[in-house]
Amino acid sequence: MIGFFFFVFINLNLLTVVVSLISVTITYLTLQAQNWQWWWRSFLAGYSVFFWTFAYCIYHMIVVFKMDVFWSDIVFLLYSLLISNFMGLLCGSISVCASSFFVWVMFSSSKSD
Repeated sequence: MIGFFFFVFINLNLLTVVVSLISVTITYLTLQAQNWQWWWRSFLAGYSVFFWTFAYCIYHMIVVFKMDVFWSDIVFLLYSLLISNFMGLLCGSISVCASSFFVWVMFSSSKSD
């Protein structure tokens, strides 16, 4: 039982690191193109986890679970939408925090002459 929670802990940390690095990379490329509006791109880079999670849930509903009752499909899709949206918002907020820290470090170390 402890091995399962350790596995989940490692995967969540890996997700946090990957989302942060992708967000920092997108923010850096946005700022390098002299576009100072990096907030929403940063958020959407993390929120894109929503689309992948929801697509994976739909795949499981059709291929693995083979649901055939209409109401169970609706309940499953609503719960999947809710959980996927939560994951997207969580990763989006992690993404914005990582990008904000990156921008703060980058501009605090620059010279202001």
